[in-house]
Amino acid sequence: MRTCTSLQDAVIGTGFPHDPAKVEPAIERVNRLRRSCRDIRRFAAPTVDICYVASGKLDAHTESLSPWDVAAAGLIAREAGALSCNVHVVPEHIPNELYGEEAVFTTPGIFDDLLTLLRKESE
Repeated sequence: MRTCTSLQDAVIGTGFPHDPAKVEPAIERVNRLRRSCRDIRRFAAPTVDICYVASGKLDAHTESLSPWDVAAAGLIAREAGALSCNVHVVPEHIPNELYGEEAVFTTPGIFDDLLTLLRKESE
């Protein structure tokens, strides 16, 4: 895992929803990230991006995902030292590790700054 400590130096992965009604908020997220980090990557599979956080190829990954996207890859990332959470509160009846809405996986050094940036976006 990389030891990035500055959001301005971070390379962050993200993706876009399949639902056309949710594309505009995703574009807003990308624009906010673009202004605040070194670069953004969009690969084909979010599970690969999350594992890239674990391996140090990415400093973070954020997007809305399905439980099957975050379960195994999230475990791999957390075991490697990544932090994970969601931009908003997870409903009580869903385990945190399976809730994919606005999921965030990141190296510890940029966790607080990235979460603050993403939460500002959604206010």
